Amino acid sequence: MAAEVISPNSAFINGPLTDFASKYANSQFVGDRLVKPFLVDQIGATFKKRLRVDEATLVDDAVGPDSRLNEVSYKVEDDLYLCRPRGLAHPSGKLTQAVSNSALDPKQVGIANLMQHIMLLRENRVASLIMTAGNWASGNTSAVTNDWDDETNGKPVTDMKAGLQAIPFNGEDVDVFGVCSDIVWDKVSLHPQVMSLRSNGGTEGGPAAPSELARYLGIADVLVSKVHKNTAAPGLTASYSRVWGADSFAFVVVPKQVVSTEQMMFGANFMFNIEGGTNGIRVREWFDPGRGQGGTDMTAVELSDQAKVIQNDAGYLFTSVV
Repeated sequence: MAAEVISPNSAFINGPLTDFASKYANSQFVGDRLVKPFLVDQIGATFKKRLRVDEATLVDDAVGPDSRLNEVSYKVEDDLYLCRPRGLAHPSGKLTQAVSNSALDPKQVGIANLMQHIMLLRENRVASLIMTAGNWASGNTSAVTNDWDDETNGKPVTDMKAGLQAIPFNGEDVDVFGVCSDIVWDKVSLHPQVMSLRSNGGTEGGPAAPSELARYLGIADVLVSKVHKNTAAPGLTASYSRVWGADSFAFVVVPKQVVSTEQMMFGANFMFNIEGGTNGIRVREWFDPGRGQGGTDMTAVELSDQAKVIQNDAGYLFTSVV
């Protein structure tokens, strides 16, 4: 008897699972808050970046009886994005589905697992984009002179205020976030210069909270990530490290709403508006008769994206802080 084959025509877009995947949320991942998704209709294209020097130029708007109004324009430069096709698949055997007593069906459990992996990968790409000194303008990154875990000579608050002053703000509707790993924050939160920002000006009361530092600096928040990644190859002993590193701290300028790449922002995550998808995410399903007893339903989450620096002076990166 001839072996069964998988027909390409058996694959289909699963609408309900697509909606389920697009609603996946995990508060432990902070990357999308710093480099927001930007939906595009072409998988690759040229885009415009606005040069903010024009935004800061004061142009006289006074009008005389017979004068012409001064014209205001701005300069842009071209850049290129190219979304990388991505996807992961999960098997849901017919036998597994038959005996499942989960609150979610096995396919939803599988999709949630796929989304966790996909979002961890995106988090890692965004963290690398932000925490790599070569991605920043020369005047917007530096190694600190004295480590922030040095309670005598380290000056984290002084350094942070200098970093914020280096960011060219021009009145746009943006937020500024601080971001670091818990390893870095554990040191910063115990530094006397940070603890003394409390209303009583003392160092009592335990470690400072991220919100206390953010409130003093006048920024939206300080995001502290505990997310780990295993960098060992499959089958080898796990080797864990922090996604957001162990010795860096960054300020990132983020628009409250992304409507154009000509806004002030450090980076954007270009997401291709994939056919049949929701918010750039699609779930495709097919049946594989050769896997497991009774065959297996395969579900795959698919997307195409690229996280890219837009304006390399829209923030500040400190390295070697601890």
